[in-house]
Amino acid sequence: MINRHYLFFYFVNYIVFCKISFTNIEYFKNIKVSKNKINLEKCMWNSLNINKTNCKGRFLHEIKNNMLHIKKKFKNPQSQINISYEENKSNKENRYKKNDIDDIIIKKLIIRFKEHNNFLRLRIFKKRFMNILSHCGRVKRLDDINFYLYDFFKGLSETYLKMCLQLLKSKRISVELDYKIKNNEEKSMNTSEKIIDVSHDSRLDSICNMFKLNNNSNFKFLLNKMYKKCNMTNILEGYDIIQLKEAMELAGPYEINDVNVCIVDTGIDHNHDDLKDNIIEIKKSKRNKIKGDTLYNNGENSMDRHGHGTFIAGIIAGNSQKDKGIKGISKKAKLIICKALNDNNTGYISDVLECFNFCAKKKARIINASFASTADHSSLFNALMKLQEKNILVITSSGNCSGNNKKNTFQHCNLDVKKLYPSAYTVKLNNIISVSNMLQQPNGNLIISPDSCYSKSYVHLAAPGKNIRSTLPHNKYAISSGSSFSAAIITGFASLMLSINSELTCFQIIEKFKNSITHEKSLKNKVKWGGFINAYNLIKSTAESLQYN
Repeated sequence: MINRHYLFFYFVNYIVFCKISFTNIEYFKNIKVSKNKINLEKCMWNSLNINKTNCKGRFLHEIKNNMLHIKKKFKNPQSQINISYEENKSNKENRYKKNDIDDIIIKKLIIRFKEHNNFLRLRIFKKRFMNILSHCGRVKRLDDINFYLYDFFKGLSETYLKMCLQLLKSKRISVELDYKIKNNEEKSMNTSEKIIDVSHDSRLDSICNMFKLNNNSNFKFLLNKMYKKCNMTNILEGYDIIQLKEAMELAGPYEINDVNVCIVDTGIDHNHDDLKDNIIEIKKSKRNKIKGDTLYNNGENSMDRHGHGTFIAGIIAGNSQKDKGIKGISKKAKLIICKALNDNNTGYISDVLECFNFCAKKKARIINASFASTADHSSLFNALMKLQEKNILVITSSGNCSGNNKKNTFQHCNLDVKKLYPSAYTVKLNNIISVSNMLQQPNGNLIISPDSCYSKSYVHLAAPGKNIRSTLPHNKYAISSGSSFSAAIITGFASLMLSINSELTCFQIIEKFKNSITHEKSLKNKVKWGGFINAYNLIKSTAESLQYN
């Protein structure tokens, strides 16, 4: 009886397996396909032999011994790769194409399985596909955003390489090369491989693990300690027009819910007195050395030796227990930290995807992500779409710009002229808020900062980003400016809203932001909503929604 049940189970699984479109494989380990003279195909799988008509097409065509022809174009719309390498041609003819293949082998691949109307088939297909692919390299699953990261083994035999490259031609998957996120030091932004991080102000750079002084400013950036006592949020002075003080006073009695906020940045100083009590999760990971570039330095790889991630954290959730320290916007924010950028402000798309997956796994409600790319990467879009399905809000900065091609900036300030991502995804996704840096002039006028990107199509609103105070590593503080700090302020407000009403969805949060905008003539054609956030109206609306519920 047991054997009969076992045989029946085996047969059912085999039938399901055969219906899945395994592509580009004739033979791999224990999978074979052979034809007989009457055009019946004999499929042999795990020693089970079954004659089946029309098995052809389920295991596709054979691989020729003397030819490797890759027509697959990896899914980067601005940088598609067409690799064709024929072994029977001369080395001179194949030199460039061999280099392209070497590039694929060296770089990490980002794999996504396309949706299928039969969940069971898709699940089995994924398992079998990646099991086969694992013979050629290392597979890392990102289950929460439906991606796989893949590295080819070093010294892989030519036979295995052929088989796995053919396997990657499957129409059931999307494959993308992993590109670097880095500071922009080149004058040209036309190449799609230039992924630029805009996570700190255009006038700041990393020096001695800290921000350097801005010679054009009349204030000191680095502070060993805060000199003023603080009883409530003290990250900015001025900007009374946004009614921050009134908002914080109103929110106090209603803040009852902890809110998981994930920061994807340069890490954090988890020993900082103003932050350590609000940190609940830190992802620890390390990238191997690639062509002379090591992502993380030796030592504790989550530690922020650049300073930007720690600065962002202080704006959102600084919670000093001393009289003199930083108090951020949301005292109930519980920080989830994922380091996607190294100490030189450099990372990869795969690092961002790993962080998104980590944020989702740890039940983050909000993700703060202050980076941008000039290229539209399908992997980034699809990951953000998965976060939308999980009701996770993503807040990003519009970016910093400079016509003089200053380091770490984009040449075009108007994103309607030159798109930046993920901000440009705001027209397709409903879980992203993009924020520009607003400054207040001596006469009281509010304008978009000259070095902040803007767009009436892709950027939602403006928020203060000039002369912001926050935390730096080693229990220090700083005053700095940039669009990513404006985004962090909006992240703090979103966390504050959820601490009052945890039932709010991404759509409801965005609608409340939109309805709490103070319209400003100077911002009308600069941001989509035509103004800046009024914090008091935002918190009032949130508290009223709680009472209504």
